[in-house]
Amino acid sequence: MAERLCFIIPVLRPLSSVPLAFMDPKQLEELAAKLSQALPPGIKGLRRELQENFRAILRANLDRLDLVSRERFDTQAELLARTQARLAALEQRLAALEGQAKRSG
Repeated sequence: MAERLCFIIPVLRPLSSVPLAFMDPKQLEELAAKLSQALPPGIKGLRRELQENFRAILRANLDRLDLVSRERFDTQAELLARTQARLAALEQRLAALEGQAKRSG
């Protein structure tokens, strides 16, 4: 199985711009088809069976990951951005208060 993964990884490189966490079923089908098309000419007769195997392997591996929807990811990214902005404002406020305390005391 490890030998197959070594073969699959270079084929996946052009699709690296598509995060697997957000891959929809259509993209999964396209990826399985591309993997089967990348097969050497000598085993093209096994293409359909291998495409089914690729699809099953991809689904099984994606199912094991702790994935979130794009909407949930975007919501969390917005929340993080707001939190970071608030933290920066609080740090500035704290620095100002500490500066006033040093001048007063």
